[in-house]
Amino acid sequence: MKISPLPNNEVERIAALQLFQILDTEAEQDFDDIATLAAQICETPFSLITFVDDKRQWFKAKHGIEITETHRDISFCSHTVYSADLMIVTDTTKDERFFDNPFVAGEPVIRFYAGMPLISESGFALGTLCVLDQKPRVLTQQQLFSLKILAKQVLTLLKLRVKISDFESKLGAYFKSTSNGVCFIDPGHKVIAYNKIFEQNTRLYFNKKVNLGDSMLDFINTENKEAYKAHFARAMAGEEIRLETLIAAAENSKWWSVNYIPVRNTTEDIIGVVFNAADIDERKKAEEKLAENQRFLQTLINNLPGYVYRVKNDPDYTPEYISEGVTKITGHTVNEYIVDRIISGAHSISEIDKDRLWDQIQTAIKNKLPYEFNYRMKDKSGGEKWVWERGQGIWNDEGRLVALEGFITDINDYKNAEAALQKSEDNLHTVFENTQVGYILFNDQLEVLSFNKPAQGFNQNEYQKTITTGMHFSNFIPGERWGELKSILYPISKGKIVEYDRNILRPNGDEHWYHVKYSPVSNKEKKTTGVVMTLENITERKIAEIDLMKSFKMVNGQNKRLLNFSYIVSHNLRSHATNIKSILGLMDEPASEEERIEMLQHLKTVSDSLDESLHNLNEVISIQNNINLILEPLNLHNYILKAMDILNEQITEKNAVINNNVAAGIIVNYNPAYLESIILNFLSNAIKYSHPARQPVISFNCSYENGRLMLKISDNGIGIDLKRNGDKLFGMYKTFNGNADAKGIGLFISKNQIDFMGGKVEAESQLNIGSIFKIYF
Repeated sequence: MKISPLPNNEVERIAALQLFQILDTEAEQDFDDIATLAAQICETPFSLITFVDDKRQWFKAKHGIEITETHRDISFCSHTVYSADLMIVTDTTKDERFFDNPFVAGEPVIRFYAGMPLISESGFALGTLCVLDQKPRVLTQQQLFSLKILAKQVLTLLKLRVKISDFESKLGAYFKSTSNGVCFIDPGHKVIAYNKIFEQNTRLYFNKKVNLGDSMLDFINTENKEAYKAHFARAMAGEEIRLETLIAAAENSKWWSVNYIPVRNTTEDIIGVVFNAADIDERKKAEEKLAENQRFLQTLINNLPGYVYRVKNDPDYTPEYISEGVTKITGHTVNEYIVDRIISGAHSISEIDKDRLWDQIQTAIKNKLPYEFNYRMKDKSGGEKWVWERGQGIWNDEGRLVALEGFITDINDYKNAEAALQKSEDNLHTVFENTQVGYILFNDQLEVLSFNKPAQGFNQNEYQKTITTGMHFSNFIPGERWGELKSILYPISKGKIVEYDRNILRPNGDEHWYHVKYSPVSNKEKKTTGVVMTLENITERKIAEIDLMKSFKMVNGQNKRLLNFSYIVSHNLRSHATNIKSILGLMDEPASEEERIEMLQHLKTVSDSLDESLHNLNEVISIQNNINLILEPLNLHNYILKAMDILNEQITEKNAVINNNVAAGIIVNYNPAYLESIILNFLSNAIKYSHPARQPVISFNCSYENGRLMLKISDNGIGIDLKRNGDKLFGMYKTFNGNADAKGIGLFISKNQIDFMGGKVEAESQLNIGSIFKIYF
């Protein structure tokens, strides 16, 4: 069994069928007579007048059959409706569409079928007039002709019954062509016809598909149902309802124009209501926007610090519109300008400015450009005040000037303030350009607004570039300071004052100091709107401060060293004095001449030791007292060579390798005696404490660390245990390797000399590996 496909115009066909309102009606004799006559003419036991809707075939009239309807899928007539032409099946058992149909395989055992479609004037196949038999057969031409005549009679009965064929045609065309959502509703609120737009809207707003027979109440929001019922009732009473409503949806609420139109038959009975909904959302939104803009515009005009005007392009420039703000400026009311015509805009212009203004207006109009100017206006009391006016001409479609529109505002206070400000600026400019302090004004984005000559000179001298308006703040500070300052200055509204001293090393080696200060600039509301940067050259003062601080540190260091020195002197001299006293005591009563000679030898040894101690202490004292040492630019490479010449005998004896890797052009500003002493001490120590098992290799290298020159002296000697002796390494008389020649004075003196020159010395060492000494100048 094959189920008949749906006709292409199924929705419209169903709608047309519903318009006839024939389904489920009571039996009517006229239709029953036609069915009986068809069976008699065709000599068949069964005949039917059927109408096929979306789910069933319903029998309006029947002959020889008791049932009133069948499902559409098993009906013969659905195929006839689909083909829209006479369909004859001479033997159903031999037709692949019907051989297993339940009415063929079972009761009433149909073997023959002939169906004539009932086609309305609008072309819709509504159903069939059909005859059926329980045996195969063939109809005569006369019988077929009669069947067609009877089918036309059925259609005539339909037209006579409801008289709506014309309405059906118009409705179908309207359903297809309109952009509105249209639905035909019967008195019981059932949907009996609708178009695609209506179907789309039900899906959009209610997320479900509309079907014929559905209740219209299912497609009305709960909050709107009572209003819908009231409108529907009024339409059923004959009133056409027109209204605009906002239909809410989860994502797409819209404005609709909704009409309830009563539908009448030929006897003027109301048989239902057409629900017609037109999308007016864009229009409503445009109207709302227009109304909002008008309200906003009126509010804006009412709150403007001036007034708006429109005047005709006639000899008198007759005012068409003037806003209320005119009274605040001129003292005249709107009526005095527009209604009473006591005064015109031209009368308000000062005679001093009138000719100039008219010339500017005429030039602007000639070139179709806006005009803008300041001038003095006479007010009602006879006084004058400064106003600012901006306007333009209005031309019609033919290019003719029809009006002038514009805006006028009071700038009298501004002009007075401008004059006072100009005077103040002239005075300030004189001071600004003749001061020795550099000033730069930045806006709230830290971009340059203005600057004076000293600031320009600072930028050119220190950065070798020209300061310009718009240049960013970060161009005036070193990169390492920018990260620190931007966290303080952003946002500027913090309003903090930031100041510091900074030094700048110029390419020629000169060092300049500046006191830099950033001060916030605030408006009347105390909101910071910018920053003023001041640059004051404090080089002389800063150098004096630095020298004073150096002297203070030096004196303080000397005091500490002298205190330490006093302890050493006290200890050493006391030790020697005690030894001498003991020896002299023993010499008072010598046991023999040999013992006396031995005591004298001991006394000589102690005396020599005392003399050496006094010599060492004298040398230390000389370092402490040399406050004003002479400094000279010295070639470091050459001083290393000089030390190598002095120690040539020890170098040759030890077969030592000395690598002077210091570049020949490196110059240090140092005291010559100190530099020679320091290099000799470190080189002699490296030779003296070389490793007995390997050839001594001593290297001098130079590099910069954090912008500071560093001399590194490395050896492969016996090394020092720094864990045990690191804190005593540069102490006086401190020795660490048991060398008989070690006196513990060389490193002490060298460190004192290096410290005195403002440098420092560091040591790295491992036993049996070697040592590295780093001298920072």
